[in-house]
Amino acid sequence: MANEILLKLNSKKISGKLIFIKNKTKHQIHINFKFPKANQIKKAIFKTNGETYPVISDKSTLNVPGSNGIILIKYKNNKTQSLKLRSASTPNFLIIHESCKKDGLKIRKLVKTSSNAFAGLYCVFSKQNDKLNLHFSMDASAIWYGSNLFESSGKGSRWKLFNIIINEQHKDSKIAWGSKRKKLGLSLNYTELIKLAEHDKAPSFYVGLRFSQLSHSQASESDSSLFTLIDANFSHSFTDNLQAKIGGQFLLSKSQTGEQESPKYLGINLEGNYFFTKSLYSGVGFESLSFSTSQGLTTIDYEAPMLIFGFNRAFKLLNLNMAISYSKPFSSEIEGNKLNLILSLKNFSFAKNWKSKIQIENLKIEGDDPMESGFTSLSIEYGF
Repeated sequence: MANEILLKLNSKKISGKLIFIKNKTKHQIHINFKFPKANQIKKAIFKTNGETYPVISDKSTLNVPGSNGIILIKYKNNKTQSLKLRSASTPNFLIIHESCKKDGLKIRKLVKTSSNAFAGLYCVFSKQNDKLNLHFSMDASAIWYGSNLFESSGKGSRWKLFNIIINEQHKDSKIAWGSKRKKLGLSLNYTELIKLAEHDKAPSFYVGLRFSQLSHSQASESDSSLFTLIDANFSHSFTDNLQAKIGGQFLLSKSQTGEQESPKYLGINLEGNYFFTKSLYSGVGFESLSFSTSQGLTTIDYEAPMLIFGFNRAFKLLNLNMAISYSKPFSSEIEGNKLNLILSLKNFSFAKNWKSKIQIENLKIEGDDPMESGFTSLSIEYGF
């Protein structure tokens, strides 16, 4: 594995790995290795270069912040132990977390060599304030050589925080650390993140036209209608992970084959979504749909809770969103279900506030008089 590292603990060879551990708001790199008496430890510290650092222990492992030093352990029975830790050099001394692997952010090592002065980079991207928070942490035994980025926090410690404003252009920003014999470093280029951030900053309110074709079948009869609707929706992000949405579709005009005094179409949607990653989300909601068929012979009133699964991806030219929702009424008065597939394109580089949406819906009503309705819709919306 890329994060494996060879160690010597009191001259005994063991294997470990480099991992990130979150302490409050700090993401820091540590050496993790198995230690049989870890669950008996009361307190442990790591001593290197005249400084001491806490060692994190769990049931079976130790997490040490440095590669060369002394681990001082106090057990629950008040016995003490001193262990000498040394690590071998590895070409994989820099660990870049998955959170940093995104379009627009380029990170590379400046020196192709092997070293035991390990370091880690963890990224927190905030869409709300257009910031990229870089958590850099290095081996507690290593030497800090500096950076041309502004240190927002962590001066004098092995952990550093760099707050990058996305709408500012920076090329080849550098972070340097290492040992007395060997200087190491990494380079960051995030100019392209400007374009990425612009795609992520979608308007909160959209309004536009939806052209929807209804195909309806009931018993041995079938008909179709073409609806022109006003489509409006509002979304709000409470955090980078939590988002709420409300939307509505209201009848503007309808083509029909028979006489009908009051054509009908009204849709309401409420959603709450949680983003597991920047791209993947899931949520719950409630939808209400009321419409009449082309000849006005049948009116459908459908209300049900729904489950939502979605995927987002930002490209240089546009943002792509795919979502699937499924709803089924709790009430015994209506038996059926509704499946909805949405493909949405928005934040075009040539028309930033416009969004187009293709939507396919299938509604089934079961019971003594079963029916099935299908909607195929194309929406064009403008965001504010």
